[in-house]
Amino acid sequence: MERDPANYVYYLHISEVYQAAAGATEGEFKQEYAENARQYGEKALQRYPIKSEILIYVGELLTEYGELLNRDNWRQEALELFEKALAGEQKFRDQQQKMYPHRDDITSRLSDDLIQKTRERISKLRKKDKTD
Repeated sequence: MERDPANYVYYLHISEVYQAAAGATEGEFKQEYAENARQYGEKALQRYPIKSEILIYVGELLTEYGELLNRDNWRQEALELFEKALAGEQKFRDQQQKMYPHRDDITSRLSDDLIQKTRERISKLRKKDKTD
């Protein structure tokens, strides 16, 4: 069976493997693996640019490895990804509310825990920008 090159999942899984390798090593290899994780994460994002989980994942990669990768604007990039993820999720919830106005409980694609952690990351990045 051939893999579909347009499917984001393969790129996301490869990125996750490189992220694990970066977390398990030091030095030159850590930087190389972190860069590969970022590149494959961005390839997944190119294939599914509105998927909140991928936006958050790539934002987390930038938060974790941005300095190591010598990216000047990694904080701003991560902040924009996190904000886009939460904005997309809110649009999804708003659309559900319009479609099902009598429902009290609106289903979310992201867990409440992930939404809260993402909000905390946004807050930390904003505070860090103000102190720099």
